[in-house]
Amino acid sequence: MLYTYNQLMDGGNTNALLNEIQLNWSADANAMFNELMELSPFLSQDILREVAMGDVLPHAMMLTVCMANPDATRDDEFLYFLLTEIPNPFYQYMIDLIVSSWNDETARTTIENMIADHNSDLGYISDKILIDLYFKQSLEIDEINPEDTTNYFEQINFWLNRTQNLEARYEQVENLFISGDIASCEVILESIPVDFELSDEQQIAHENYLFFYEFRKDLFASGYNLSELDSNQINLLFNYTQGNQNFAIGMIQNVLCFYFDICRDDNLEESENRFMHQSNAPVSVNLKSSETLSTMLTISPNPANDLITVRYKIPNNLFRSQVVICDVIGKEIKRITLFDTQGQVQIDISSLNKGVYYYHLENIYGITNKGKISIIK
Repeated sequence: MLYTYNQLMDGGNTNALLNEIQLNWSADANAMFNELMELSPFLSQDILREVAMGDVLPHAMMLTVCMANPDATRDDEFLYFLLTEIPNPFYQYMIDLIVSSWNDETARTTIENMIADHNSDLGYISDKILIDLYFKQSLEIDEINPEDTTNYFEQINFWLNRTQNLEARYEQVENLFISGDIASCEVILESIPVDFELSDEQQIAHENYLFFYEFRKDLFASGYNLSELDSNQINLLFNYTQGNQNFAIGMIQNVLCFYFDICRDDNLEESENRFMHQSNAPVSVNLKSSETLSTMLTISPNPANDLITVRYKIPNNLFRSQVVICDVIGKEIKRITLFDTQGQVQIDISSLNKGVYYYHLENIYGITNKGKISIIK
């Protein structure tokens, strides 16, 4: 279905059609109009923009082509483009006619909806399988089945590759990076801007991720790890987080918080943030921040007696995070998996003895959002 769809879009060759539009003069407008109508409703928005910018067709013809391709014109930015940015701008009544065409369902609409449904089903199934694979990967093999020879790393990579969304691509890079397959990581990273139409925010996040990826690659190549940063490296990472907030910046902030206690403590019920700095960071680290971690976790009441409430907010790609509670010697007491990206869960602690316990949020990138809780009786 996807192959057929790609063959229908712009006649199977967007670049060739763009070139033909660019070489056409107004005298050939009628021939161009007929060709575009024959390809409708499978014209891409790129083609419509090129025709409009080249002023190849008169208004009446261009309007007809736009109305014949409602799937490509369902975009407010495109309407603004027709009103303000082309050499021969559209009139408002023409925009209104284009908007009225959005109610029409075309063969393209049907195909795109079917593909979207298949992708949704695949995404749901992949997520379920990945939850199971990540869980089994974290166990000793004899805890599952001594005869189980499954390569969980390869299976995780396979299903991440099958999940054709942006979050899965970055997760796949992280999975390969841990294994040391740098070549495959960089192939995927180079393909992301090609395979996805990144928004401005996604493009910034991609650049932020590339920065942190290169930072870690150089660090590991030098024989060091993220727990062994000097003050200059910590300052570099800290200063880099002072701007946009996205998943990549969150990864950097998690490293600073976990290894050097340069953390943000965010109360989900209050808008005011509290900045915490403890003694693990070198004294030369500059501490000025107004940004928050991409993951947030609070536990209340604290001290507690029989029940605690965990409130959390985590990025979409970390919805399999787990809240882990340990005693003072590090023995795991409870582990709760978070299957949503935001919400709250209650945990029964009535069986625990009086004392201090530690909790943290655990995900594929490591441990974040640490804290302690006192239990009173």
